[in-house]
Amino acid sequence: MSLNSNKLPDKNKNFFSDNHKWKVLFTGAFANTCFTFVIGGVPAASIILRNDYHIPTSVLGLLMGIVGFGIAVSELPWGIATDRFGDRPILIAGLSTTAIALFILAYFARISSHNSISIILCAGLLVVGLFGSSVNGSSGKAIIQWFKPQQRGLAMSVRQAAVPLGYALGALFYPYISIHYGFSTTLFISAFICILAALFSYLWIIDPDSKSERKTPDITQSLKNKSTQPMKSLKVWRIVLAVGILCAPQFALMTFSMLFLHDFAGLSIGYISILLFFIQISSIPTRIGSGFYTDKKGNRKFFLKAVTALSFILFAALTVFTYFSYKLNIHHFAYFVSFIILISGISISSWHGIGYTELATVAGQKSVATVLAMANTVVFFILFATPTIIPWLLHQFSWVGVWAVMAVICAISYFLFENPSSEK
Repeated sequence: MSLNSNKLPDKNKNFFSDNHKWKVLFTGAFANTCFTFVIGGVPAASIILRNDYHIPTSVLGLLMGIVGFGIAVSELPWGIATDRFGDRPILIAGLSTTAIALFILAYFARISSHNSISIILCAGLLVVGLFGSSVNGSSGKAIIQWFKPQQRGLAMSVRQAAVPLGYALGALFYPYISIHYGFSTTLFISAFICILAALFSYLWIIDPDSKSERKTPDITQSLKNKSTQPMKSLKVWRIVLAVGILCAPQFALMTFSMLFLHDFAGLSIGYISILLFFIQISSIPTRIGSGFYTDKKGNRKFFLKAVTALSFILFAALTVFTYFSYKLNIHHFAYFVSFIILISGISISSWHGIGYTELATVAGQKSVATVLAMANTVVFFILFATPTIIPWLLHQFSWVGVWAVMAVICAISYFLFENPSSEK
């Protein structure tokens, strides 16, 4: 089968039945898990990197965000290429080049001196972001094509649940493996699983053929009828911006919870790793459950508003308790504030599948990969900016200022999402 083959070959029509959509969903989810394993793992290993390589906090923030910058720069080109050439060749090319970049970075991270390691890690993680962003729009478009409109919320939520799964595995294994076998070993492991994801993409990512679309027009026709020019749509841009900036509080927790709970609250690395793992794992059933719930109730707009409001309340509470922490016994404060971070992390990570489904529905199928790439461009610029700016906020305003800014961002996102009164 040709690498550029996107349509379903006649001889394989019986093999690729309607049930094949579950293989497509698995492959898309697995590809996202492989890539986010790196994104979530590097911040979780931040203390090890700081101690082993003597990296200052300001440079550490850049390391934790540089993957996001690479993704943001390349996201839209990958999305446009996916709409043009199809999901399969883009996933195979992107995952393969990501694996090569990880192998090279792992090798140089193992042999380099402390003086050059910061530059090598920054450059290598930037390249990983440039190639790895291919998994975002491409796997999303494949899932939208294979699933019926009344199933897309659940399917996209399952796909998005792979993101916290990758973060969780990275948060758990990157520190452990880095401590016992070295940071470069985690990069080698990441490269191997990207190769495996590329193999699944070669075997199972197939676009539905024109004949199957005519037999089951409800799978694709509703989005085709709604196709729009996403770059010119104010409605699309509002959702894109809301989705993008609402990721800032999530990235703040993902990248700096380790330092906050270790340096400020005095908790151990092992305890914090387990906490971060549990946050991401808990996000999986909440994402899948929210997809099932909103598919059944048809209330995606209401759900997005509700989750954003809840996240604002939780980050505001985190701000208040951090401010008054000097009056509290440090032992009780440490475990109480870790509980707030746990609940905040689950809340702020639960909405992604719904947000992306709403965006894809508004844009229409012809522009699915493009609008997902638009959203992910903003998302990963935020991923780059958040850990880069937080050290400055921390220096100027302490942890109180960091969490207060995240609460304000939740409030802004609340007003960007469309009102539930327009729900159909």
